[in-house]
Amino acid sequence: HANARAAAVICNSRATADAFVEAGGKPELVHVVHNGLDPARFDAVTPSQTAALRAELRAGDAPVLAVCARLAPWEGQHVALAGLQALPDAPAWIIGAALFGEDAYAYGLRGHATALGVADRVRFLGEREDVAALLQAADVVVHAAVDAEPFGRVVVEGMLARRPVIAT
Repeated sequence: HANARAAAVICNSRATADAFVEAGGKPELVHVVHNGLDPARFDAVTPSQTAALRAELRAGDAPVLAVCARLAPWEGQHVALAGLQALPDAPAWIIGAALFGEDAYAYGLRGHATALGVADRVRFLGEREDVAALLQAADVVVHAAVDAEPFGRVVVEGMLARRPVIAT
């Protein structure tokens, strides 16, 4: 439909633009506009904010993993939960909510955590406005996508938070 009706197609990365063209889209319609990120949001987070978040979320002394993404199968939260089995003391914060009818997956993640024996270490935080502070309060940012990522925003945000990033 885009070929017939659109004056332009905006893609958030060259990979997304290439996928559009490979699927039959007209290359002359494509314009790449990268996601904007504001480093100032990360620079503004204070140590007292991160300490307060760690206390509020009962982080303890073990390294905290932050998984920040829409709750969807391709984002791989189930993979991150499985990885927790190899880290017996590490807690994880799952930041994000289901969109686009993916509520069953989001609901199933809780059962998956229970089945894996890690539910006591997982906090489902939902949609949050304080992502920059949460990523800085965590020790490691995990991006466990199981499918191609058009633009790994959380990978860049993890770097802006000055945290090690584990990404697939």
